[in-house]
Amino acid sequence: MRGVRGDLSFEGLKKLVEEVVRVNSKMDKIELHALINDAHCFVVKPINRVEFEVKDRKMDGLVNLSKNTCSCCEFQTNLLPCSHAIAAISKCKHEAVEFCADYYKTIILVEGYAGSIPPIGHPSEWDIPLHMKQIVVLPPAWRC
Repeated sequence: MRGVRGDLSFEGLKKLVEEVVRVNSKMDKIELHALINDAHCFVVKPINRVEFEVKDRKMDGLVNLSKNTCSCCEFQTNLLPCSHAIAAISKCKHEAVEFCADYYKTIILVEGYAGSIPPIGHPSEWDIPLHMKQIVVLPPAWRC
């Protein structure tokens, strides 16, 4: 990866993050493909428009797409669809990415670093109000 320039534009930063995410998520993509492949073998029975009973060979799941939950607890714990949820999502003709938490998405990561953070300078240059200077902060008791 090339060095990071201080004047990197939003688009440049986005491309840089996408490179990093692509490199770091290779294993995640392999695991996601495995979940999708597993989900194609499941039997999905709709209960209503948002709830589904999903039968697999090991552990059945009760999926609620409006609450992003599954009885296997992976969906709500990881905030990513589990194999049961992927099967239910496919049955509804939706995309699994619609049910992933926003912070897994590249654009959210890029937006988090889009703004600039001004330097705080040397502590001798800080303008600290008198009432704040008088506050004494001690370490926790267990560290003493």
